[in-house]
Amino acid sequence: LSFMAATPSPPIVCGTKSQPVELKAGEQKKWCSCGHSKTQPFCDHAHRTSNTGLKSRRFTAPTDGVYRFCMCKMTANASGLCDGSHKKLAAGAASSTRATSVARAAGPHLSASFVRMAISRSLASRVVRAVSRLPI
Repeated sequence: LSFMAATPSPPIVCGTKSQPVELKAGEQKKWCSCGHSKTQPFCDHAHRTSNTGLKSRRFTAPTDGVYRFCMCKMTANASGLCDGSHKKLAAGAASSTRATSVARAAGPHLSASFVRMAISRSLASRVVRAVSRLPI
């Protein structure tokens, strides 16, 4: 029998812009590379239960300052810092990202496919208002 390494599943795009985070010199963070973490942009080990094949990436701040972490999960930077890959995402991916974010906020009340349809029909603001009224 031959065994092959499992191919990692693609990450969930969590945003189309980087997330600025202020860190002190020497402070360490684990960046979420799979997109399943509820503490974006940082890892909460959700990849372990999601079986994504992806792992967190450690970042240590060399100096005090603001560091911009990747939210699209497409960065080639080994530490999880943004490299501008989000600029290459297609408009469709951006609307899918918004749909996923709104659906996550709504929990079981709305599906991502419903939200995607609403966004594609320019009803995004209505969906956001409706979600904000839900007892979550």
